Amino acid sequence: MSIGANAVFRPHNAASAALIRFVPNFVALRLSWTQNSLRSEGLEQFVEEFLPIIRENNPQVKYFLHRTYTECDPFVYG
Repeated sequence: MSIGANAVFRPHNAASAALIRFVPNFVALRLSWTQNSLRSEGLEQFVEEFLPIIRENNPQVKYFLHRTYTECDPFVYG
């Protein structure tokens, strides 16, 4: 983790992640980011720490994770 302040906010983010519930019409979530890129560091941290909590609470949603080596901006499609 590159920013020391992130550790302070981690409990609040985990509590927020536990509250996320997708509507029944929401069927898929696609996340894409570049491996080892500073631009994608936040999304990679989200995938490692908070996505498991969100997946547990939303088993009806299909999740597509795409980590690429081509330099690009991270994106999320829902």
